[in-house]
Amino acid sequence: MAPIITTHFMKKLLSAIAGLLFAGQAMAQNVENVEVNQFKQYIDTYQQAYILDVRTPSEYAAGKIPGSVNININDPQFQQKIAELDPSRPVLVYCLSGGRSSRAANMLANGGFTAVYNLTGGIRAWSASGQKVEKP
Repeated sequence: MAPIITTHFMKKLLSAIAGLLFAGQAMAQNVENVEVNQFKQYIDTYQQAYILDVRTPSEYAAGKIPGSVNININDPQFQQKIAELDPSRPVLVYCLSGGRSSRAANMLANGGFTAVYNLTGGIRAWSASGQKVEKP
């Protein structure tokens, strides 16, 4: 006989899921999603900022934003590697289209970084707008 899911159980489950969703949003308040022009402006303005590419090494080798460093979000050591960075410096983060960098931006914010900027649309949007892409 299959177990019966009660209304009380469903309410508790939905409440827990909603709590997790809102908690994740609240913890990442210091992440700002920015368009290409603003991302470029931040690169030019924040001389001490990290420009962080979170794509795979092969994607990075195909072309990167000038001045960026690669820390692959899929690397099991990702959390350890970002923990070595200075959390008081701004971080400009991007990936191919914005999904992985959004996850990385939240990880950075939750790790104590105070100014995290995620490139909306990733390097695809960067390239499409005519910004410079270079080979490492």
